Amino acid sequence: MNLLAIDSAISDAFSAAKRPEWKTNLKAVIAYRKALLVAQEHRCAYCARTIRDEVGHRELEHILPQSQCPAQDFDGGTAASNDWIHRRHTRGYGDFRYEPLNLALSCKRCNSYKGSFDPLLNRSVAIAAYPSASGDYLWVHPHFDPYSKHINILEGLLYSPVQGSQKGQAVIKVCGLDRAEEITARQVEACLTSTQELVQAMISLTISGEPLDSAEVGDALHKRFKVATSAKMKGFLDQLLANAGRGSDVLVASIKQISLEIGTGNPIVAPTVPAFVVKRGAAKKASVPAKTKKCPTKSVPAKAIDKTVVAKQNKSKPKRSAGSRRN
Repeated sequence: MNLLAIDSAISDAFSAAKRPEWKTNLKAVIAYRKALLVAQEHRCAYCARTIRDEVGHRELEHILPQSQCPAQDFDGGTAASNDWIHRRHTRGYGDFRYEPLNLALSCKRCNSYKGSFDPLLNRSVAIAAYPSASGDYLWVHPHFDPYSKHINILEGLLYSPVQGSQKGQAVIKVCGLDRAEEITARQVEACLTSTQELVQAMISLTISGEPLDSAEVGDALHKRFKVATSAKMKGFLDQLLANAGRGSDVLVASIKQISLEIGTGNPIVAPTVPAFVVKRGAAKKASVPAKTKKCPTKSVPAKAIDKTVVAKQNKSKPKRSAGSRRN
């Protein structure tokens, strides 16, 4: 994060706004949030995906959690433990609620996964001042650690720690960046943010070959393009997914129908049959055993077979004379 991009006057005003509780609607908080967005280049502090300055898309995240676990569940010994399994059980750091260095912008997904996770390296000792060194934390601190030195992102989807970085691994694990469903979600999100045209977005999602939750994606399309209802978008996606494996002609006809219903008026370019559809069709065809031709045979009645066999057996037996008898 480029801390130089944040005006000191904004940081000072944010610190001075200290309250017993967290208030996101304070002018100083809003100003600091906007300054963070610029300093972070409109990217989430943990997954580095693009975030927009919209409610529900970006969240001000307290790096050291501001609140203590519920009183009925709180245990001082567990809160002081440095074991990984206890790090969501925290005493909270209310004194740093309005500390500029304890705030970063994250996407809603990463913030939800992080929850009350406490990344302070040594929790066994109470602290009075905010820890201001990289070594004080077991994961990538947005203000103290260069992201690229700890986390590598391949194709914008796959996350891995740089040279086995423990800090990078901690962020990947806590924020769920290595989960299969999150990889798919990032692919869907990348598609939605990279295209300005609704129908094209739907085509890209349909032929991606990725397993999709049409209800969830339909809701995302509705929110992104402000067209139709979530239920209607789900219906459109289900229709396209059902026709994706039936060839280009059927898929294009379906796309044209949906375009008319949406009222885009945009020309439809016939897509080629997606590679995954071709492979799927080939695999299906290969799985059906080929019919083998049998040599034509004459059906012989069972009785005829019996007579023939008996005749042969009788012919092979030696003939006895009329006066011969067995000994």
